[in-house]
Amino acid sequence: MSVRDVNPVDAKHPKRVAIVIANPAISTTTGWPVGFWWSELTHPWLAFTERGYEVEIFSPDGGRCEADALSDPRDPSGYSETDLISLGFISTPKLAALVETTRSVTDLAPEAFDAIVVAGGQSPMFTYEHATELQAKFVTFHETGKIAAALCHGTALLRYARRADGSLLAADRTVTGFANIEEDYADHATWEMGALERGKHLMPWRIEDALKSIGANYVQAGLWRSFAVRDGNLITGQQNFSGAETARLSERIAATKSGWLAARVTSREQILSGFSTSMGAHSSPVYLEVPGKATFAPEDAAAIGTIIDGARTWVETIASVASPAERARLAAYMASSQATLDKLVRERSRH
Repeated sequence: MSVRDVNPVDAKHPKRVAIVIANPAISTTTGWPVGFWWSELTHPWLAFTERGYEVEIFSPDGGRCEADALSDPRDPSGYSETDLISLGFISTPKLAALVETTRSVTDLAPEAFDAIVVAGGQSPMFTYEHATELQAKFVTFHETGKIAAALCHGTALLRYARRADGSLLAADRTVTGFANIEEDYADHATWEMGALERGKHLMPWRIEDALKSIGANYVQAGLWRSFAVRDGNLITGQQNFSGAETARLSERIAATKSGWLAARVTSREQILSGFSTSMGAHSSPVYLEVPGKATFAPEDAAAIGTIIDGARTWVETIASVASPAERARLAAYMASSQATLDKLVRERSRH
Protein backbone atom coordinates (compact mmCIF):
# COMPACT_ATOMS: atom_id res chain seq x y z
CA MET A 1 0.00 0.00 0.00
CA SER A 2 1.33 3.43 -0.94
CA VAL A 3 2.09 5.89 1.86
CA ARG A 4 1.24 8.82 -0.39
CA ASP A 5 -1.25 11.26 1.12
CA VAL A 6 -3.95 11.55 -1.55
CA ASN A 7 -5.62 14.36 0.39
CA PRO A 8 -9.13 12.89 0.23
CA VAL A 9 -12.09 15.22 0.40
CA ASP A 10 -13.41 13.36 3.45
CA ALA A 11 -11.20 10.56 4.79
CA LYS A 12 -13.97 9.15 6.97
CA HIS A 13 -16.62 9.23 4.24
CA PRO A 14 -14.87 8.85 0.86
CA LYS A 15 -16.84 9.38 -2.32
CA ARG A 16 -17.67 6.18 -4.18
CA VAL A 17 -17.78 5.87 -7.96
CA ALA A 18 -19.09 3.00 -10.08
CA ILE A 19 -17.32 2.68 -13.44
CA VAL A 20 -19.16 0.51 -15.97
CA ILE A 21 -17.29 -1.15 -18.83
CA ALA A 22 -18.82 -3.14 -21.68
CA ASN A 23 -18.85 -6.92 -21.96
CA PRO A 24 -17.16 -8.45 -25.02
CA ALA A 25 -19.21 -8.82 -28.19
CA ILE A 26 -18.86 -9.38 -31.91
CA SER A 27 -19.23 -6.47 -34.31
CA THR A 28 -22.16 -6.95 -36.66
CA THR A 29 -20.47 -4.70 -39.24
CA THR A 30 -16.96 -6.23 -39.34
CA GLY A 31 -17.26 -9.56 -37.56
CA TRP A 32 -14.39 -8.53 -35.25
CA PRO A 33 -14.40 -9.00 -31.49
CA VAL A 34 -15.12 -5.72 -29.69
CA GLY A 35 -14.98 -4.63 -26.05
CA PHE A 36 -14.24 -1.67 -23.78
CA TRP A 37 -11.47 0.90 -24.26
CA TRP A 38 -8.65 0.80 -21.74
CA SER A 39 -8.04 4.54 -21.31
CA GLU A 40 -11.72 5.18 -20.67
CA LEU A 41 -11.44 2.95 -17.62
CA THR A 42 -7.91 3.72 -16.44
CA HIS A 43 -7.80 7.50 -16.83
CA PRO A 44 -10.98 8.17 -14.81
CA TRP A 45 -9.80 5.51 -12.32
CA LEU A 46 -6.56 7.41 -11.74
CA ALA A 47 -8.30 10.80 -11.54
CA PHE A 48 -10.77 9.52 -8.95
CA THR A 49 -8.40 7.47 -6.82
CA GLU A 50 -5.92 10.35 -6.64
CA ARG A 51 -8.72 12.32 -5.00
CA GLY A 52 -9.23 9.60 -2.44
CA TYR A 53 -12.41 8.24 -4.04
CA GLU A 54 -13.31 4.56 -3.89
CA VAL A 55 -13.90 3.03 -7.32
CA GLU A 56 -15.63 -0.22 -8.22
CA ILE A 57 -15.92 -1.75 -11.69
CA PHE A 58 -19.15 -3.17 -13.10
CA SER A 59 -20.32 -4.46 -16.47
CA PRO A 60 -23.84 -5.11 -17.77
CA ASP A 61 -23.51 -8.90 -17.48
CA GLY A 62 -20.65 -9.12 -14.98
CA GLY A 63 -17.66 -11.42 -15.29
CA ARG A 64 -14.59 -11.17 -17.51
CA CYS A 65 -14.33 -8.18 -19.84
CA GLU A 66 -11.99 -7.73 -22.78
CA ALA A 67 -10.64 -4.49 -24.20
CA ASP A 68 -10.52 -3.42 -27.82
CA ALA A 69 -7.09 -4.50 -29.07
CA LEU A 70 -6.08 -1.06 -30.33
CA SER A 71 -6.60 0.41 -26.87
CA ASP A 72 -3.92 -1.85 -25.37
CA PRO A 73 -0.57 0.01 -25.22
CA ARG A 74 1.18 -3.36 -25.76
CA ASP A 75 -0.60 -3.98 -29.07
CA PRO A 76 1.84 -4.41 -32.02
CA SER A 77 0.03 -1.68 -33.94
CA GLY A 78 1.43 0.91 -31.53
CA TYR A 79 -1.89 2.77 -31.70
CA SER A 80 -2.02 3.34 -27.92
CA GLU A 81 1.66 2.93 -27.07
CA THR A 82 1.86 6.37 -25.44
CA ASP A 83 -0.90 5.52 -22.95
CA LEU A 84 1.36 4.94 -19.97
CA ILE A 85 -1.54 5.18 -17.51
CA SER A 86 -3.21 2.15 -19.06
CA LEU A 87 0.12 0.34 -19.31
CA GLY A 88 0.67 0.85 -15.59
CA PHE A 89 -2.85 -0.39 -14.79
CA ILE A 90 -2.47 -3.49 -16.97
CA SER A 91 0.97 -4.21 -15.53
CA THR A 92 -0.31 -4.14 -11.96
CA PRO A 93 -1.76 -7.63 -11.29
CA LYS A 94 -4.12 -6.42 -8.57
CA LEU A 95 -5.65 -3.85 -10.90
CA ALA A 96 -5.62 -5.94 -14.08
CA ALA A 97 -7.53 -8.65 -12.21
CA LEU A 98 -10.44 -6.25 -11.67
CA VAL A 99 -11.60 -6.56 -15.29
CA GLU A 100 -11.56 -10.34 -14.98
CA THR A 101 -14.20 -10.38 -12.25
CA THR A 102 -16.47 -7.40 -12.79
CA ARG A 103 -19.73 -7.28 -10.87
CA SER A 104 -23.00 -7.25 -12.78
CA VAL A 105 -24.90 -3.98 -13.06
CA THR A 106 -27.76 -5.89 -11.45
CA ASP A 107 -25.73 -5.77 -8.21
CA LEU A 108 -25.08 -2.03 -8.55
CA ALA A 109 -26.96 -0.17 -5.80
CA PRO A 110 -27.19 3.55 -6.71
CA GLU A 111 -27.73 4.50 -3.06
CA ALA A 112 -24.27 3.12 -2.24
CA PHE A 113 -22.45 5.33 -4.77
CA ASP A 114 -22.06 9.03 -5.48
CA ALA A 115 -21.54 8.74 -9.23
CA ILE A 116 -21.69 6.39 -12.19
CA VAL A 117 -19.30 6.63 -15.15
CA VAL A 118 -20.02 4.59 -18.27
CA ALA A 119 -16.86 4.00 -20.31
CA GLY A 120 -16.86 3.39 -24.03
CA GLY A 121 -15.10 1.20 -26.53
CA GLN A 122 -16.71 -0.39 -29.57
CA SER A 123 -18.91 -2.90 -27.75
CA PRO A 124 -21.49 -0.37 -26.44
CA MET A 125 -22.53 0.44 -30.01
CA PHE A 126 -23.69 -3.15 -30.44
CA THR A 127 -24.86 -4.03 -26.94
CA TYR A 128 -26.23 -1.06 -25.00
CA GLU A 129 -29.56 -1.03 -26.80
CA HIS A 130 -30.41 -4.18 -24.85
CA ALA A 131 -28.63 -3.21 -21.62
CA THR A 132 -31.92 -2.20 -20.02
CA GLU A 133 -30.69 -2.68 -16.45
CA LEU A 134 -27.79 -0.31 -17.10
CA GLN A 135 -30.12 2.21 -18.72
CA ALA A 136 -32.39 2.14 -15.66
CA LYS A 137 -29.54 2.45 -13.16
CA PHE A 138 -28.02 5.35 -15.08
CA VAL A 139 -31.34 7.19 -15.03
CA THR A 140 -31.74 6.47 -11.32
CA PHE A 141 -28.38 8.09 -10.59
CA HIS A 142 -29.41 11.14 -12.58
CA GLU A 143 -32.93 11.48 -11.21
CA THR A 144 -31.73 11.23 -7.60
CA GLY A 145 -29.33 14.12 -8.12
CA LYS A 146 -26.17 12.06 -8.39
CA ILE A 147 -23.53 12.32 -11.11
CA ALA A 148 -24.39 10.33 -14.24
CA ALA A 149 -21.48 10.36 -16.70
CA ALA A 150 -20.68 8.61 -19.97
CA LEU A 151 -17.89 9.06 -22.47
CA CYS A 152 -16.97 8.25 -26.04
CA HIS A 153 -19.10 5.38 -27.40
CA GLY A 154 -20.38 4.82 -23.87
CA THR A 155 -22.73 7.70 -24.67
CA ALA A 156 -24.56 5.17 -26.89
CA LEU A 157 -26.52 4.60 -23.69
CA LEU A 158 -28.14 8.03 -24.08
CA ARG A 159 -29.87 6.93 -27.26
CA TYR A 160 -31.98 4.56 -25.17
CA ALA A 161 -32.04 5.82 -21.55
CA ARG A 162 -35.52 7.03 -20.60
CA ARG A 163 -37.08 8.52 -17.50
CA ALA A 164 -40.06 6.91 -15.79
CA ASP A 165 -42.42 9.06 -17.88
CA GLY A 166 -40.89 7.67 -21.08
CA SER A 167 -38.97 10.81 -22.07
CA LEU A 168 -35.40 10.44 -23.25
CA LEU A 169 -32.90 11.57 -20.63
CA ALA A 170 -30.66 13.35 -23.15
CA ALA A 171 -33.41 15.26 -24.96
CA ASP A 172 -32.84 19.04 -24.73
CA ARG A 173 -29.56 18.48 -22.86
CA THR A 174 -26.10 19.62 -23.90
CA VAL A 175 -23.96 16.54 -24.50
CA THR A 176 -20.92 15.29 -26.38
CA GLY A 177 -19.64 11.91 -27.52
CA PHE A 178 -17.64 10.35 -30.34
CA ALA A 179 -17.83 12.88 -33.19
CA ASN A 180 -18.61 12.25 -36.85
CA ILE A 181 -15.19 13.60 -37.85
CA GLU A 182 -13.62 10.98 -35.58
CA GLU A 183 -15.77 8.22 -37.07
CA ASP A 184 -14.64 9.39 -40.52
CA TYR A 185 -11.01 9.30 -39.40
CA ALA A 186 -11.37 5.78 -37.99
CA ASP A 187 -13.11 4.51 -41.13
CA HIS A 188 -10.47 5.97 -43.47
CA ALA A 189 -7.66 4.61 -41.32
CA THR A 190 -9.01 1.05 -41.53
CA TRP A 191 -9.54 1.45 -45.28
CA GLU A 192 -5.94 2.59 -45.77
CA MET A 193 -4.72 -0.38 -43.69
CA GLY A 194 -6.72 -2.71 -45.88
CA ALA A 195 -8.44 -4.04 -42.77
CA LEU A 196 -11.90 -3.01 -43.95
CA GLU A 197 -13.44 -2.84 -47.40
CA ARG A 198 -13.55 0.75 -48.61
CA GLY A 199 -17.02 2.17 -48.12
CA LYS A 200 -17.85 -0.06 -45.14
CA HIS A 201 -18.08 1.54 -41.72
CA LEU A 202 -16.77 0.38 -38.35
CA MET A 203 -19.90 1.47 -36.49
CA PRO A 204 -23.51 0.52 -37.26
CA TRP A 205 -24.63 4.09 -36.44
CA ARG A 206 -23.07 7.32 -35.20
CA ILE A 207 -23.22 8.96 -31.78
CA GLU A 208 -23.36 12.55 -33.04
CA ASP A 209 -26.18 11.85 -35.50
CA ALA A 210 -28.19 9.82 -32.99
CA LEU A 211 -27.94 12.36 -30.16
CA LYS A 212 -28.96 15.18 -32.47
CA SER A 213 -31.89 13.12 -33.74
CA ILE A 214 -33.34 12.71 -30.23
CA GLY A 215 -33.22 16.45 -29.60
CA ALA A 216 -29.96 16.75 -27.67
CA ASN A 217 -27.71 19.80 -28.10
CA TYR A 218 -24.62 17.92 -29.31
CA VAL A 219 -21.28 19.76 -29.09
CA GLN A 220 -17.66 18.73 -29.73
CA ALA A 221 -14.22 20.32 -29.51
CA GLY A 222 -12.62 19.00 -32.70
CA LEU A 223 -10.74 15.95 -33.84
CA TRP A 224 -9.20 13.94 -30.97
CA ARG A 225 -9.30 16.80 -28.46
CA SER A 226 -9.86 16.11 -24.78
CA PHE A 227 -13.30 17.51 -24.05
CA ALA A 228 -16.18 16.95 -21.66
CA VAL A 229 -19.33 18.90 -20.93
CA ARG A 230 -21.55 19.07 -17.87
CA ASP A 231 -25.27 19.86 -18.05
CA GLY A 232 -26.59 19.75 -14.50
CA ASN A 233 -25.54 16.37 -13.14
CA LEU A 234 -25.31 14.79 -16.61
CA ILE A 235 -21.68 14.66 -17.80
CA THR A 236 -20.42 13.43 -21.16
CA GLY A 237 -16.90 13.06 -22.61
CA GLN A 238 -16.09 13.22 -26.31
CA GLN A 239 -13.74 10.27 -26.84
CA ASN A 240 -10.94 8.13 -25.42
CA PHE A 241 -8.78 11.16 -24.63
CA SER A 242 -11.51 12.67 -22.45
CA GLY A 243 -11.54 10.26 -19.51
CA ALA A 244 -9.67 12.47 -17.04
CA GLU A 245 -11.66 15.53 -18.13
CA THR A 246 -14.91 13.63 -17.56
CA ALA A 247 -13.74 12.62 -14.09
CA ARG A 248 -12.79 16.18 -13.19
CA LEU A 249 -16.22 17.48 -14.17
CA SER A 250 -17.73 14.81 -11.91
CA GLU A 251 -16.25 16.48 -8.83
CA ARG A 252 -18.43 18.91 -6.95
CA ILE A 253 -16.89 22.25 -6.03
CA ALA A 254 -17.09 23.07 -2.33
CA ALA A 255 -17.98 26.68 -1.53
CA THR A 256 -16.56 27.67 1.85
CA LYS A 257 -18.04 31.18 2.04
CA SER A 258 -20.62 33.40 0.43
CA GLY A 259 -19.52 35.64 -2.39
CA TRP A 260 -19.77 36.68 -6.01
CA LEU A 261 -19.34 34.26 -8.91
CA ALA A 262 -18.95 35.02 -12.60
CA ALA A 263 -21.58 32.91 -14.36
CA ARG A 264 -20.82 32.26 -18.04
CA VAL A 265 -23.87 31.38 -20.14
CA THR A 266 -24.01 30.29 -23.77
CA SER A 267 -27.08 29.58 -25.84
CA ARG A 268 -28.17 28.47 -29.27
CA GLU A 269 -30.82 31.17 -29.05
CA GLN A 270 -30.49 34.95 -28.85
CA ILE A 271 -29.84 36.04 -25.27
CA LEU A 272 -32.05 38.93 -24.14
CA SER A 273 -30.66 41.60 -21.85
CA GLY A 274 -30.95 45.27 -21.03
CA PHE A 275 -28.95 46.02 -24.17
CA SER A 276 -30.51 46.08 -27.60
CA THR A 277 -27.73 44.01 -29.19
CA SER A 278 -28.06 40.24 -29.47
CA MET A 279 -25.48 37.92 -27.89
CA GLY A 280 -24.36 34.31 -28.17
CA ALA A 281 -22.77 34.31 -24.73
CA HIS A 282 -22.85 36.44 -21.62
CA SER A 283 -21.19 36.59 -18.20
CA SER A 284 -23.16 37.81 -15.21
CA PRO A 285 -22.27 38.26 -11.54
CA VAL A 286 -24.19 35.83 -9.33
CA TYR A 287 -24.18 36.02 -5.56
CA LEU A 288 -23.79 32.62 -3.88
CA GLU A 289 -25.09 32.27 -0.34
CA VAL A 290 -23.64 29.44 1.75
CA PRO A 291 -25.88 28.47 4.72
CA GLY A 292 -24.29 29.35 8.02
CA LYS A 293 -21.77 31.68 6.42
CA ALA A 294 -21.80 35.47 6.38
CA THR A 295 -23.82 36.77 3.44
CA PHE A 296 -23.53 39.94 1.43
CA ALA A 297 -20.40 41.25 3.11
CA PRO A 298 -19.81 44.99 2.68
CA GLU A 299 -16.70 44.37 0.58
CA ASP A 300 -18.74 42.21 -1.83
CA ALA A 301 -21.34 44.94 -2.23
CA ALA A 302 -18.58 47.51 -2.78
CA ALA A 303 -16.98 45.37 -5.47
CA ILE A 304 -20.15 44.91 -7.49
CA GLY A 305 -21.03 48.57 -6.95
CA THR A 306 -17.72 49.54 -8.53
CA ILE A 307 -18.52 47.37 -11.53
CA ILE A 308 -21.93 48.99 -11.98
CA ASP A 309 -20.51 52.49 -11.56
CA GLY A 310 -17.81 51.79 -14.13
CA ALA A 311 -20.34 50.44 -16.60
CA ARG A 312 -22.53 53.50 -16.13
CA THR A 313 -19.57 55.84 -16.71
CA TRP A 314 -18.69 53.90 -19.86
CA VAL A 315 -22.28 54.19 -21.15
CA GLU A 316 -22.49 57.91 -20.39
CA THR A 317 -19.16 58.79 -22.01
CA ILE A 318 -17.46 56.57 -24.60
CA ALA A 319 -19.86 53.71 -25.40
CA SER A 320 -20.91 53.48 -29.03
CA VAL A 321 -24.72 53.68 -29.05
CA ALA A 322 -27.36 54.18 -31.71
CA SER A 323 -28.79 57.45 -30.39
CA PRO A 324 -28.87 59.82 -27.41
CA ALA A 325 -32.13 58.17 -26.36
CA GLU A 326 -30.44 54.77 -26.33
CA ARG A 327 -27.59 56.18 -24.23
CA ALA A 328 -30.09 57.59 -21.75
CA ARG A 329 -31.96 54.27 -21.59
CA LEU A 330 -28.80 52.33 -20.83
CA ALA A 331 -27.69 54.86 -18.20
CA ALA A 332 -31.08 54.52 -16.53
CA TYR A 333 -30.69 50.75 -16.60
CA MET A 334 -27.36 51.01 -14.78
CA ALA A 335 -28.82 53.46 -12.26
CA SER A 336 -31.67 51.03 -11.59
CA SER A 337 -29.15 48.23 -11.00
CA GLN A 338 -27.28 50.40 -8.50
CA ALA A 339 -30.55 51.21 -6.73
CA THR A 340 -31.40 47.49 -6.48
CA LEU A 341 -27.97 46.77 -5.00
CA ASP A 342 -28.33 49.59 -2.48
CA LYS A 343 -31.72 48.26 -1.42
CA LEU A 344 -30.31 44.77 -0.86
CA VAL A 345 -27.48 46.20 1.23
CA ARG A 346 -29.94 48.10 3.43
CA GLU A 347 -32.13 45.00 3.90
CA ARG A 348 -29.14 42.83 4.82
CA SER A 349 -27.82 45.38 7.29
CA ARG A 350 -31.05 45.12 9.30
CA HIS A 351 -30.57 41.35 9.89
